[in-house]
Amino acid sequence: MQKKKQTKPIKQIIAFIAIIILLLLLVFAEDIIKLTNKNKTNLAENSENELISNEPNPPQLSAGMIPVKWDGANWIITTANDKDWYDYSIGKPAYIMLNDGYYQSELIRDMTNKELAENNVRVGVPDDPKIRGTIFVWIPRFAYKHSGEIGYIKEETEPGGEWIIPTMFSYTVADETKPNFSLSGVWVTKEIDTNYANKIVQMNQEESIYGFIANTKARQINSNDTTELQKYVGNDAPVVPIINDITNQNRIILQIINGNKYEPIKANITQNTTEEGLEIRVTYTSNGIKEILDEYGNKMPLIEEDGIIYTDTSNITLAKGTYKFTVIDNKGNKKELSIIPNINSLFKVAYINGTDNMDNTATYTKTQETKTTAENTLINQLKAVDSSKTYSRAITDSYGSITAVIQSKRTSEDEEMYVLKKYNLKPKYYAEKNTRYVTKDTYMYYSKTASNYGSMVCSDYSVNPQTGAVKLGKISKSKAIGSVLYFKHKGYIFNNDELDPESIYTEFDGDFYCGIVTKTEYRNSAVDKVYFDVYTMNIRYLNELKGDYISNVIAKDGEYKIGEPNSDGYWYDKDTIAPKYTLLKYDTNLNLQSTYDVDSKVLTTAPINISNKGNNKLKLTLNTTGTDYKTYISNDNTNWQEVTYITSNTPKELNVDGWDNLYIKIETNTSRINNMDIAFYKD
Repeated sequence: MQKKKQTKPIKQIIAFIAIIILLLLLVFAEDIIKLTNKNKTNLAENSENELISNEPNPPQLSAGMIPVKWDGANWIITTANDKDWYDYSIGKPAYIMLNDGYYQSELIRDMTNKELAENNVRVGVPDDPKIRGTIFVWIPRFAYKHSGEIGYIKEETEPGGEWIIPTMFSYTVADETKPNFSLSGVWVTKEIDTNYANKIVQMNQEESIYGFIANTKARQINSNDTTELQKYVGNDAPVVPIINDITNQNRIILQIINGNKYEPIKANITQNTTEEGLEIRVTYTSNGIKEILDEYGNKMPLIEEDGIIYTDTSNITLAKGTYKFTVIDNKGNKKELSIIPNINSLFKVAYINGTDNMDNTATYTKTQETKTTAENTLINQLKAVDSSKTYSRAITDSYGSITAVIQSKRTSEDEEMYVLKKYNLKPKYYAEKNTRYVTKDTYMYYSKTASNYGSMVCSDYSVNPQTGAVKLGKISKSKAIGSVLYFKHKGYIFNNDELDPESIYTEFDGDFYCGIVTKTEYRNSAVDKVYFDVYTMNIRYLNELKGDYISNVIAKDGEYKIGEPNSDGYWYDKDTIAPKYTLLKYDTNLNLQSTYDVDSKVLTTAPINISNKGNNKLKLTLNTTGTDYKTYISNDNTNWQEVTYITSNTPKELNVDGWDNLYIKIETNTSRINNMDIAFYKD
């Protein structure tokens, strides 16, 4: 009976203890929940570092691969279990040898002159391509930062942020709704291989000497691969240089696919040109999507439709530059997306260059030329837009915009300008023939037998009017009165026995002398006494004369001398008073973009609407020939401020805070403004 009485207190004690334990469990569970939530928060904040490791993924082997290691002289056959096969902590990578040599990884039908590798473990293989197979080195999956930091990562993880995973560690699947395969690493040929193309073809066949199975994919290494590999095997990388001439793309990369390992996020970003926005699409996620952030950390609104997650970017005013977004899943994996949208500038047009080389100095007087049908059509279209202007030319340039020339009569307020005809210069030479009687007793003896001096007609010569070269007269044997006894220039007497005067061209300018026979006197049977007078022929150089027509020039009155040579080497004649010319630049829709005054050489744009600038910067880019120009901007076309330190082809940020409109004025002076580009840029 006493035992039964004791049962009740014992039950009460047990019940009390159970309650205490339950309370403790509840408190502990609450702490566990708090700790779990805290860890989840830390995962989201620190996932980038938590996904990075110092331990490389071990080499993945497949059929056709033989583990080897280098002892300094030979390749030593080993096994995947060999602890000395590799050690990445000391820069010793893992190597394999393929079946295209003497040793085989598996038995094949014909083993003639072949050996099975597993029967030759620890055997040294000479580093001879005729004996050993192709050597590959294992590159574990890694991520890097542009700062140079390197870290290893497991497959199926993406740290995101500043960490970049080389594309070689993913095998892309074309179907956007199916995940890409995640690779723990890749095999890359150690040596340059000029026969890589043929090897790749054989490797990807069902049956070949390589013995690969379907999960091993071979392809040529590309420029993107080589750039990223240099991050890993470069001078400051964690592994010593193990690949010869890493930039050379004559090599193979092998990707071994594990059908159960997937990249956690598949997403893309495109530009929607119809709606002028960006479109982000997450087409696959293994862990669900937590959020999508822009580069400033702002959460983007998410929309899910038919299993595809979209984000709305309609609130973004697109500008030139790179847009970045981060897709984050529920395990802290991050997919970085970026895009440089193709943005039409707020204002982009060429000003001077036209298809007929129309410029601002010489060719506006082409208005009388026969215009093409296309040009007449453009002029008629422009007249329909603004009938108050007289359009003399309309030319479509290489940028697709239209340069129209309008002309008007000059008024008293306009600077007086003339159309001048421009000519080149040509020289002219002439001869002055003078008689200089020396003396009637001037004579010489003329040998009848030797004919020491022939004779020529003094008047029988010619002068080239452009060069001044003189061609001599013809030789005669006569000693008759009036014949030429000699022809002399610069101290030299041309003798018939020495040369043919017809072929002689002398230097221009100077005196030419002719001895003309005036009397002959018989002396004896051998010698005649010949008397002569001396004539001088002076070749003289005239000033340049008007040459061939070159072009028309528009110039101020008095800028050039008229009807005579100018110091610039040209001749000018005044034609007519020049019309006042202005260039109007239109876009393809015939919207006026700018005007250019030929007289003042000032270019002024039409107002540009910049009211939707938002947080973007506004930059002006000029393409110029020459540097002698000044640039100004205004918000009202009245008050102008100069833009300093602006150079050709370099975007210059403009201080336009609070402006809704923008005008640009350029004093071109001696420069040419070939193109102007005004656009929003990301902050």
